[in-house]
Amino acid sequence: MALLEQINSMKKSGKSSQEIIKILGEQGISPREINEALSQMDIKSAVSAGEDMQPSIMQTSEEPPVAMPAYSEKIPSPPTNQDDQSMQSQEYQPEQYAQNQQIENIPNAEQEQYAQPDYAQGYDSSQAYAPYQQPVDIETIRDISSQIIEDSIGKLKEQMNSVIKIKADVTLKMQEIENRLEKVESVIQQLQFSIIKKMGEYGESISDISKEIRTTQDSFSKLINPILDKKRGIQEEPSLVSQEEKQPKNQTKKGGKSNSSFEDYLR
Repeated sequence: MALLEQINSMKKSGKSSQEIIKILGEQGISPREINEALSQMDIKSAVSAGEDMQPSIMQTSEEPPVAMPAYSEKIPSPPTNQDDQSMQSQEYQPEQYAQNQQIENIPNAEQEQYAQPDYAQGYDSSQAYAPYQQPVDIETIRDISSQIIEDSIGKLKEQMNSVIKIKADVTLKMQEIENRLEKVESVIQQLQFSIIKKMGEYGESISDISKEIRTTQDSFSKLINPILDKKRGIQEEPSLVSQEEKQPKNQTKKGGKSNSSFEDYLR
């Protein structure tokens, strides 16, 4: 389109086709593109000229027709008695009859002379307002229609491409948002699982500690009980002998209770 505008501006400035071709060739444009652009400009100029001629033709058709001058013709009337008498008298007077005919024909000739210029004037006016119209070639019409269709299709393609691009951008952003949401959901699930796992491990550790405490208590009691039993047995043998000899039975009973209570406390 920029090439067509450049050619149009050159033609308006008064440059010929050869000069335009030379200038465009110096600018680096191929001869094929130059010829196509010149042909398109010729087609557009021909179509615009045809469109300008149509309103003038419509104006001439709307103008009223030229009034034609009316002239009356003499209609012969039927012969009467007086006419018969005049005819009889004219037979005897041929010279007078010829003169009368010449006098009667003079107005008719004058009317014809005045009428002829009117006919010629009407014919000239119709010829002036109805010039010859050159028929438009079908190929030019096809070229123009195809060019218009291509322009409209190009605009539609641009709009469709922009819509497709916007749709692709929106779908890409939506996909990114979905991926982020999935990542957030996976992180939350991992946190929940780790929290539950830690709580289970904490409970298990508490139970293990309690078990260990019980086992230590059992092992400690198992170690201490035989030692205490041995010690108690060793202490009981000499005490029994001495108590039986020196002390009464009540004192031995009290001492045995105290020792047994201490051993029970240790247990």
